[in-house]
Amino acid sequence: MRLIASCPKCQRERLPGEDACARCGLLVARWEGFAVEEPHHPALEEPWQKLQAEWQDDAAHTRFLELAATVDGLDVAAAKYRRRQLATPDDERANKGLTRAVNMAQTLYKARAAAERPPRAPMILKIVGTMFAGLILLAALYVVMVTFVRPRSADDAARMQNQQTRPPSAPSPSLHRQTSSAPPPASSAPRR
Repeated sequence: MRLIASCPKCQRERLPGEDACARCGLLVARWEGFAVEEPHHPALEEPWQKLQAEWQDDAAHTRFLELAATVDGLDVAAAKYRRRQLATPDDERANKGLTRAVNMAQTLYKARAAAERPPRAPMILKIVGTMFAGLILLAALYVVMVTFVRPRSADDAARMQNQQTRPPSAPSPSLHRQTSSAPPPASSAPRR
């Protein structure tokens, strides 16, 4: 039994003693039964046959790739060029066609992705949104300050000022006034 020299999945050359492909991991035991499904597009089959008849004409390659791009079949075109490249590795037109097909597909898919991306918000909306968020933050800070910091009344402020200006040994007149103006306690004993 003859061993296959290269991986049927990624075309990496097999080194002696390898049980699996070092690039894609396909087991050597499965190489013979591995079937590569090539992409297919009905609109490109006949043009590919015509292209093979006119293989040396660069304009024919350009027409084929432009047709593949219009029918969304650049992956199929790349697969066909890849198959031709594997069959004849030194075919410069196959290498060039494969490279062009891949580059065109990347450019086309990037353009589609950019077109499908939602539009960016105008700068004025970003500025207004940031200012609105700042106002909400300031309002929240104000609510926290009002809730947790007890405002001082005028009496509290005057009392604090008197305590700071009087020496600590002198009694506060406001306390004396409160005790002296209080009515005497009523006696609980009944009168006779």
